Amino acid sequence: MIGAALVLIGAEYAIVDAKGDVDAATVIAYAVGLIVIAELLLMLWTTPSGALVDRGLIRHRAVGLSSKAGASALLALVVLAASSLQLPAALGAALLGSTAAVILLLLPLLLLRRPDRTGSTPG
Repeated sequence: MIGAALVLIGAEYAIVDAKGDVDAATVIAYAVGLIVIAELLLMLWTTPSGALVDRGLIRHRAVGLSSKAGASALLALVVLAASSLQLPAALGAALLGSTAAVILLLLPLLLLRRPDRTGSTPG
């Protein structure tokens, strides 16, 4: 059911984009919204059913969620700014493309990394 909802959100965005009614605020809102939905789903799946959750943990997760939402808004803004650049030289375009590729490859690592757990032993 959740997957269908995400597909419908993506389809709705594609329809709006095809009509040409997309502005920068819409792109940023969708970027933030999808990151927030993904993080909430991850929190839901990692919390055992019937578990009592401490207020400190809720506060910690809320701060993490808001920082990721802010980072996704900033990233969307950077992508929109970069897409409007007019680079006359092929070297500049190649450097911009290489930088974008590196950022896109590192993005899942930054979003999915787990916090260090001190005092835990492997195994």
